[in-house]
Amino acid sequence: MGKGANLVVLLIIPFLLINSASAILFLWNGTNSTVPENFTCVSCYYTDPFYEMYPRINTTRINESFYDLADFPYLHSHTARINMTYSSANVTASFGSVNGFNRASSGHIHTSATLSPAINNIKIVPYTKSLLVIYARDNITYLPVGVIAFFNSTVAPENFSLFTDNDGSLIMGNLTKTTFGNFTHSHMNINITTSNPNALANGEIGLKASVSLTTHKHSLYNQNFTLESHIPAFVNMPLIIVVNYTYIPKGVIAMFDSNSFPSGWVNATSGLQNRFIWANSTSFNTTGGNFTHTHPSVYGVTTTSSLNDNLLFCGPFCGNWPSSGHTHIATVGLSNASNLPPYRNVAIAVFNGTPIIPPVIEYNRTVVFDWPSWYVKEQREKQRMTSIYLFIGYTIFLSVGFLMIWRQYRRKKLYN
Repeated sequence: MGKGANLVVLLIIPFLLINSASAILFLWNGTNSTVPENFTCVSCYYTDPFYEMYPRINTTRINESFYDLADFPYLHSHTARINMTYSSANVTASFGSVNGFNRASSGHIHTSATLSPAINNIKIVPYTKSLLVIYARDNITYLPVGVIAFFNSTVAPENFSLFTDNDGSLIMGNLTKTTFGNFTHSHMNINITTSNPNALANGEIGLKASVSLTTHKHSLYNQNFTLESHIPAFVNMPLIIVVNYTYIPKGVIAMFDSNSFPSGWVNATSGLQNRFIWANSTSFNTTGGNFTHTHPSVYGVTTTSSLNDNLLFCGPFCGNWPSSGHTHIATVGLSNASNLPPYRNVAIAVFNGTPIIPPVIEYNRTVVFDWPSWYVKEQREKQRMTSIYLFIGYTIFLSVGFLMIWRQYRRKKLYN
């Protein structure tokens, strides 16, 4: 597809990533190589469903994706909207003979305008801090250290802490943690040209001098449409990060690729349809942003008429004509444009079930938690490395001690 093409594509692709009824989606602050066991990154490759995609809450069209093949995407367009006064200066024809040349009416206005350069397919990017999107390959009940979720309070639960790195930005999936984009944008140095007049009259050739033709136009040069926000509609969500391996507590919020949730998870999308997620550790479930934006109108006096002619004579129905020097006072605004970035629809749910704490097994009154095998393996590896470091440390300590004792012994022998 050529770069000049402006093809918007809506993709509805099943999220066929796991065998369970619904994929539980979390966030990760590291790299693909550090994603925990039993989790898979779904934003790390170009073909992944969340690669450079913003999760958008929408349960009626789950898994729908939007992007623009021309510039992937962030493109928006405006057209001009114009209001203006009637002609500012007219001349009166008084004597002559009929000669049916077309002239503009003295009561004319111009009802539309064009912009140069056109505000068409302009790229704007909302302020964004991306993270990896990961999904659990099993119906997990425990979370390893470093996994990031949303929470229904600004106070983190036990074994979690608030993750504030992404505060004040939209959440987007990517292969690395990246910050980019802006809160606002403007359109500067725009030239505005009106359409032909809306009211015409069959003119007479008369004695008065220069009048405006039916094809005349006016301009406003170097107009500036000032700053306006392009942040899309969002909901504030605190992010929390696991600091100690833990079960999933009540209040944790996760994204899902389906409206079918595992046991204990409750749909939390009410009132949040079509909203994106804004990281905010100080606010939960408040909303902001807008679905569209426009800019404050510009206001000014136009240039004089662009096409004029001279009246030489006038017939019995002479009257007022717009002079060649007439102008208009014009107010020019812009049409609404979408704030929509590239997205993939998700459902969100809050865990409201009974936390699944690892079962306890007793061996001779010794309490043992039946942790998952991958966690046991991880802890054994840590213990092995700790043992190696302790052995090396003790060896160095004993060696240094032996050398010091040997030196003392040698000194005593020399002086005796």
